[in-house]
Amino acid sequence: MTQQSDRTIATWKHRYNALGNTASFRRFKPRAALEACVRGFVVRRVEGAEDSEHLSSFPATASCSLSWFLEGSAVRVCDEQSTHARIVFRGPQTRPVVVRHRGPLDMFILLLAADALWWLTGVRVDRHLNRICPLTAALDDSWRAMALDVLHAPGDEDRVKRIEKFLEPRWHAARSRNRAASWGPAQRHGEWSRAAESRAHVFSKGQNRRQLERQRRTMTGWSARALRGLGRAEDALLLAAHSTGPRLNWASIAAEAGYADQSHLCRELRRYTGFTPQQLWRCVPHEEDLWVYKAWFGWSGARDVILHSSDVHS
Repeated sequence: MTQQSDRTIATWKHRYNALGNTASFRRFKPRAALEACVRGFVVRRVEGAEDSEHLSSFPATASCSLSWFLEGSAVRVCDEQSTHARIVFRGPQTRPVVVRHRGPLDMFILLLAADALWWLTGVRVDRHLNRICPLTAALDDSWRAMALDVLHAPGDEDRVKRIEKFLEPRWHAARSRNRAASWGPAQRHGEWSRAAESRAHVFSKGQNRRQLERQRRTMTGWSARALRGLGRAEDALLLAAHSTGPRLNWASIAAEAGYADQSHLCRELRRYTGFTPQQLWRCVPHEEDLWVYKAWFGWSGARDVILHSSDVHS
């Protein structure tokens, strides 16, 4: 993985099969004025024959996304849900998702904070929970026009610029409508979910607890408890990625991330990723479908280190 001097956070490219085909990703951070609205931009490219198949394994997420399929498509493995549209809207996902791609892939993804999208558009995020659909079925004509403009942009940097040019004045106007709501960075689920909870209180001022919970679900699609769990899981993954010691001590990571114990960590990571901590650590370097853990969390996984995993179920 290489660090860039521009707004590219990281890139990764390597040969993934005996034919010499390459797979790569690239991740961009948003400009400062949009960091409370945009979680990031991710590019995924895979070379391959027209009849080849490959997978992408995504963890659960409270964000929404727009995906541009410049080449290729995606089918959700669990229910074969797919769309033939080149621009796809995805709501928050409360469970991990495996997606199957056929042939070459060139995919550009915009990740948006769910409550920011609700505040921008009025779209009830809970109605799109665990769903994908063509963009035209979810957002209005102005978003569709922007998405088409992005589709025809000549490169990744131009796609980022066109999206930000569209979003920045709209986001500035949306924030101005209610200055009591505090909007902080949305790049990490933990800090975002705590701020989203505060905003739910602002937007449901004077209402009872049940109405507050409905407001929160309208804005994010998730319950407060589930959001806290997702934030802990992400914190644990980041702590593991940034560990510099020769051994990875999951018990220590569990304590630092706020889990009751190591078993609690294992259960929640399995719930949100589909894998135990040890499975992720061993598989990320070698399994191409786990590319998102490299792109988003900076994971390289196990190399030649001795793993400390006394109670981690493998």
